[in-house]
Amino acid sequence: LGLVMLIGIVVNNAILIMDSARVYREKGATPHEAMLRATTDQFRPIVMITLAAVLGMIPVAFDRGIGAEVRVAIGIVSIGGVLVSAALTLVVIPMVYDFFTRNRRKGDTSITTG
Repeated sequence: LGLVMLIGIVVNNAILIMDSARVYREKGATPHEAMLRATTDQFRPIVMITLAAVLGMIPVAFDRGIGAEVRVAIGIVSIGGVLVSAALTLVVIPMVYDFFTRNRRKGDTSITTG
């Protein structure tokens, strides 16, 4: 269950960044500039999504009821996973995008090797 939640949050964050980058590319920005602006613009929404997920999992992570051992472990791992994934989303997605669009000219949609 925690893995499904984590995948959903990561994909949502990546979609936010990539959609914003697409909008900037359509306005004429270079791929690097578009990704920089998109990451800057979407930083706050991603942090808000991350905080909402973390704060929502805190009661699960500190549960003391019957059978809480399993839920506490899932809560702690989910909190750690969401925090790490948010940081990686803000770093890895822009790096991968820049890597794959590094040699492209404006308006060129073909994949270049080299």
